[in-house]
Amino acid sequence: MKKKLIIAALIVIAISASAIKLYNNKRIVDNKIYKPEVDKSVLVNTKLVEYKEAGNMQTYSGAFEAVREIVIMPQMQGEAKAVYFKEGDFVSQGKLLVQIDDELLKAQLISAKANYDNANKNYQRYKNSASAEGISQVQIDNAYLAYKVAESQLKQLETNIEKCKVKAAFSGIISSKSVEKGAVVGMNSILGKITDISSLNLTILVPESEIVNIKQNSSVKINSNVFKDKDYFGRIEFISPSADASHNYIVKIKMANPKSEIKAGMYGSVAINNQTNGKSIFIPSSAIIGSYKNAQVYVANNGRAELRNVKIGSNMASEVQILEGLRESDEIIYSGMINLRNGSKISIVKKNVK
Repeated sequence: MKKKLIIAALIVIAISASAIKLYNNKRIVDNKIYKPEVDKSVLVNTKLVEYKEAGNMQTYSGAFEAVREIVIMPQMQGEAKAVYFKEGDFVSQGKLLVQIDDELLKAQLISAKANYDNANKNYQRYKNSASAEGISQVQIDNAYLAYKVAESQLKQLETNIEKCKVKAAFSGIISSKSVEKGAVVGMNSILGKITDISSLNLTILVPESEIVNIKQNSSVKINSNVFKDKDYFGRIEFISPSADASHNYIVKIKMANPKSEIKAGMYGSVAINNQTNGKSIFIPSSAIIGSYKNAQVYVANNGRAELRNVKIGSNMASEVQILEGLRESDEIIYSGMINLRNGSKISIVKKNVK
């Protein structure tokens, strides 16, 4: 009995020691993790929001999109006997991408070809011997029907064999691959994707107050955020006939990209003559948090930083137009945001009224 008590005591001591060790390790890790001091003020610079003239040229930002992009899907099901592409390959229109097993169809084709030849001979014999041997019109019609059925079956098999060859619908770059040799694919299987970036669309949002300045088929100069020293030219090809919930219209500008140096998803901008010269809210570009599509800004509110969602319109030099989310006299934070979070205490170092 005494021996059992000693063993139990040793087990309890071991468990306790392990728990203490784990607790100490956790405390050490927690101490190494950065935790912002909620009660410590962050030094920031602010600026009062105000309306200003938009100017003669209005700049709109957007993303480049591929004009043509398709998912590669087979028209027949079976085993992929060979795969002739990989990610990043440039493929020409009509190039064989995947060969699906067609051996059974080829065997059926031999039989169908024999049936077709026999039906054709019978029909020709009946037709040529009708008057001499007393062949009835019914016999001729039946022979013709058998001939056409055999012809249809032959053409259907030839078509299905050709469908076992999955080919590129147009020239482009293989942007994804999801099939390997030996895989069994169905007619709904996705084998990959072809993206053609030889021409691109720059898609922008234009507010209703400025859509009157956008003219179909107009030529415009385009700038890329990556290749800032190069100018590109495009043509306005699409203007949405209806606005979205925020009263913005989708406009697509098509441009040539023969060297494929601009990739789909990159950002660009276009400057368009503004005939309305209305007033809008503009803030420094440095105040924007996140992407242009999901933009946010910090607003100084009673000694705290308030994070707001905003909708961006055009941009002019170092400023961006705000369509929604701010009002005149709001005090936005444009410097010192690196340590900010929603609700952080702030201390204003510099306040720009204009």
